[in-house]
Amino acid sequence: MAVAALAACSNEERADEPQEQQTWKLVVHASKSDASDDTRGVMIVDDKLKSKWDANTPVEVYDGDTKVGTLLSSASENGNTTLVGLITGTYEAANKELTLYSPSRTFDYSGQDGTPEGMKDYMTGSIVIERISLQARLLTTSNATFQRLQAFNKFTLADGYNVKTLTIAGDNLECGSVTVTAATERNVFYVALRSNDLVNKTTYTFTGKKADGSVYYLGTASARLKYGKYYKGTVSLDPSISVIIQTPWNSGDDMGSGNLLF
Repeated sequence: MAVAALAACSNEERADEPQEQQTWKLVVHASKSDASDDTRGVMIVDDKLKSKWDANTPVEVYDGDTKVGTLLSSASENGNTTLVGLITGTYEAANKELTLYSPSRTFDYSGQDGTPEGMKDYMTGSIVIERISLQARLLTTSNATFQRLQAFNKFTLADGYNVKTLTIAGDNLECGSVTVTAATERNVFYVALRSNDLVNKTTYTFTGKKADGSVYYLGTASARLKYGKYYKGTVSLDPSISVIIQTPWNSGDDMGSGNLLF
């Protein structure tokens, strides 16, 4: 009887039982911190930015500085999702913290096309291992709450002017500048911007280019962009002169209480 009991208990392991490096299944419930912030994916509803999850959005899992696996999301338009995937590692005790990055830990804001769906959306969160099951090769964790790592912007070109590309440059922007290339000329551009300075204002320069290569030189504006916020503004331009006084975009808080600070 004692042997049978020991065998049965070995199928439902304690979280502090020593383990070898294995491949584990990970199922994580992910949610936002409130009704308007901090979830992967965006969509525009009534000119307000809303959170969503696209199907199979990758979420990288890190144990310290080591990537141990990738999870994939299920589709959702209410900000909540389930992440499922495999990770590899040695997990011997509960309370081990893992860090999540989506879609990756490396930032790349190129390739945006001026549409809401084309905006890059990076975020990070963390989970804690609560239980280890050897028989199922399953790690049970805490839920994940994600934080966005950039601001979202809607720029409207005044007076009906249209351009194919819009470049926003600033000393504190990730990679120094972001160029948005639309499929056709347009006067509304949605673009995600990541500033590496959340304390001081950054001066941004706007340059628009027509499809035939002619350039509109826009002026500059100084602002502080907060992560996870959605801002809307108008860019004034006049193609008859080379340097135009640019109207700063208006502060907005559709995704929270943060405002642009000029």
